[in-house]
Amino acid sequence: MTVYSAKKIFVESMPVVTVSVVIGLVAGVVLESWVKTLVSIPFLLMLIPPLNKMGGDFGIVISSRLSTALHLGTVRPKLEPNPVLTQNLLGVLAVALASSAYVALAVYASAALAGVPTLPPHQVLILCMLVGGVLSLTIVATGVVCAIASYAYGWDPDNTVIPIVTSVADVVGVVSLMALVRALAIA
Repeated sequence: MTVYSAKKIFVESMPVVTVSVVIGLVAGVVLESWVKTLVSIPFLLMLIPPLNKMGGDFGIVISSRLSTALHLGTVRPKLEPNPVLTQNLLGVLAVALASSAYVALAVYASAALAGVPTLPPHQVLILCMLVGGVLSLTIVATGVVCAIASYAYGWDPDNTVIPIVTSVADVVGVVSLMALVRALAIA
């Protein structure tokens, strides 16, 4: 049985929290660089919080499941094919796509009710599905690598992975949204 101590949790968490703060600052700087586009299409501002929340949630789910699997020994701390890992990853990706469609519908409906000019519904759905796909794939990859590296290093993934994946989700959510807005010629 693992014995937890406040000191161990603090020692393992502080460097990771520090790194995640820096990553969060990057998300803010990136977001600020697109202020003109966001102000010109206020609907995009409505998309950022739920998409980033969704990415953070995927990160928490995959991190928690991987940490448990590593502690139980059903996943070894190596990057190798594993049926438990594969099923978890496929589950997160399926939920990500369904959640992306739901976010598209909810934000589109909210914008319409609030009188905020929006994009055509098909563009909203395509944009959210693409962002959700990029976000979930990135978060799953980040979660897997961080959990395995943390565990192999002797640190508890419960103390280290979640701050990293949620911060990465913030950056990837904003960057992928804005990159796809430009790629789809929305703005």
